[in-house]
Formats: sequence, C-alpha cells, structure tokens
Amino acid sequence: LNEATTKGTDITGTWLQQQIDEFHGKKSKTDVDRLPNYIQVYMDKLEYKVFPGGKTGVVHNTYQKYTTLKNKIESFEKHKKKKYFVKDVGLHFANELAKYFFKVEKLSKNSAGRYLKYLKTVCTDAKNNGFTAHPQLSQIKGFSEKAAKVVLTVPELEKIENTTYERESLENAKDWLIIGCYIGQRVSDLLPLTDENITVRNGIEL
Repeated sequence: LNEATTKGTDITGTWLQQQIDEFHGKKSKTDVDRLPNYIQVYMDKLEYKVFPGGKTGVVHNTYQKYTTLKNKIESFEKHKKKKYFVKDVGLHFANELAKYFFKVEKLSKNSAGRYLKYLKTVCTDAKNNGFTAHPQLSQIKGFSEKAAKVVLTVPELEKIENTTYERESLENAKDWLIIGCYIGQRVSDLLPLTDENITVRNGIEL
C-alpha cells in the first residue's frame, strides 16, 4: 500500500483484489488484466478521460484505433494459441507481436509501430491502476519510417479515367479513385457518398 501510494496509484477495489489474488497465487475470476479485457477497460474510460487543457473524451477515430488493437491482440492469441496478460508485455512480447504484424498480417512498418505504441499506452494505464506490468514495459518503443507520398497529375488522372477495364470491380475502383482525387475526401467520408450528395451550382454539378 505504501509503495502504491508513493507511485500515485489509485487505490481501488480492483487494485486490492489483485494484491490478494497475487498473494494467494491465483487469478481473479474476471481476468481483467488479460490484454484484450484491459484494452476494453481502457476504451470504456476514453469517453470520460480528461486531457491537459480540460478537454474530455476522444473522437470516434481514436476509439476505433483501440478497437482494432483489441481485435489484433485476440488474433495474435489465436495464432500463438496462448492467452496474454498485461504483465507479459515486455521486449520479447513486443518483438513477437511485431513479427506477427509483419509476417502474418502484412502490416506496414508505420502501422505495426503505431499498434505497439497504443499497446504500451494501455499497459501503462494498467500499471498506474495497480496491475502488475513487465519490468521492460518502459523500454518498448513504437517505430515508423518516412512514407513516400504518391501524387497523380491531372493528365495522369485523365489517362486513368479514359482507360476501360474488363472487370467491373476495376471500373468501380477507377470511379472511386477519380472521385476521391477530385473532391479530396478520405475513404471514410468518400465511400458513404450517394447521388443525393450531388448539388448544382451555376449549372455545374458538384
């Protein structure tokens, strides 16, 4: 209790139960410290989280990032045929997870690095709330690489637009690409568009 108080840990019922369970060498029935479960606990708190400056809550995209992280950790557990807990997230675990991201899920270096960063954030939160964390947790680092920016010129777009493809799926992909490039919308805003979103101004369809 003295050590936890010194570290600024919130002394909660969950923290107390964990200490009792660890003393008796057993897990709690709910296994809150199992990685997918604690990611959900962290997500449930995001709506009420207070950030520096007084802002409360997060945007939907942030919540979605952690939902995806949870799904990927569950897939990693199935791949390894093993359950993982907050205390397992050390350097070896991070290396194995990164290897899984690259070889199995075929993620880019930037995506894999971001998910490791998100996982470290979750486990740090668990540590701050009294759960046992791996001694190497602070040594885990996210990573990234400079990605090349692909730019299409107007003549290149016109060439793509005037190309006819035999497969209907490619024609659909071409249409979405052309529309997306001209209106500058990200995919999440682009795909829900319908004919009803078209307006006419000064005789020109927009």
